[in-house]
Amino acid sequence: MCSLCDAARRCRELEASQEISRILPLRDRKFCSEVMRAKAILGLQVGVNEVSLVHQAFRSLMRKLHPDRIGNCPKAAQAIDLLQEAKQLCEKAFSQLQPPNPPQGLSSTVLCAAPGRRRIRLDWTPDMNSLAAPVRRYLVAALDPAYGQALTITVLEPEYNETLKRFTTIEELTTYDLAEEELSKLPSFFQQAHGIIRVAAENEVGQSSWSSIQLTFSRMVVSSVCKLSRKEEKPKRLAPSGPAVSSRERRDFEATAHSLRDQGGELCAWLRKQSKALLSGWLKSQGWPTTGSKDELVDRVAFAVGAVSKVK
Repeated sequence: MCSLCDAARRCRELEASQEISRILPLRDRKFCSEVMRAKAILGLQVGVNEVSLVHQAFRSLMRKLHPDRIGNCPKAAQAIDLLQEAKQLCEKAFSQLQPPNPPQGLSSTVLCAAPGRRRIRLDWTPDMNSLAAPVRRYLVAALDPAYGQALTITVLEPEYNETLKRFTTIEELTTYDLAEEELSKLPSFFQQAHGIIRVAAENEVGQSSWSSIQLTFSRMVVSSVCKLSRKEEKPKRLAPSGPAVSSRERRDFEATAHSLRDQGGELCAWLRKQSKALLSGWLKSQGWPTTGSKDELVDRVAFAVGAVSKVK
């Protein structure tokens, strides 16, 4: 009988130890927001925004770490403190936050009209009327006839700028240069007479509706106001670089990631087991930044898997 009790105790201690090893390092990891960190601590998927699921995750983890189950453990106490903070943060965020309103005044200016080198600047104004609907990032998508649906071109979110030596703010991310030379994954987009670009705002709770603009390629002329000389031209944004990964590896990777997300699996845990090259390769194929540590790439892929599926 004692041997069975000892075995059960060891099993409980092992289970608690695994959770402690998962939770404590999250204090020092970089996330795009505190809510995303709180979700990671509670083991929630990126797209979760229901208070009931927060309570469910919290109770499950507390059962594993409670002193009545594993005895006194300083590290378990630290993990419990983090769980309580994460629970409170998510409760507050999910009960008050709302999806942001769509970007306002979406407009375009032609910077270069030469076929093969066309470049169009998109500008918009954020809707900041509601404190309960803050904007965390912008999604830019293009409707390509070859695919029959809009595909994400880029995701604009605050990140460290090497030139400015500081982090950019969301208020600064209200412009994007659409360059034909950089859209190799949308070969048919500039071949049509008209093209549709969509921009949406997003936060932890969800995504706004799309703001759309139609671009006319057949009679494109550079605006005299924004026409720049070769020396004055703003440097083009370089396509994100990353290790070469085969298309089959990317397809298998994406299929597994979507399956884990849809089935409620441990998406982040699986992503951490993948190579940095594979994470970077998939992000590059989707037009996402590929710089940063592996943990940062894991966070970015986890978010991107949800963001890409929202673009209809």
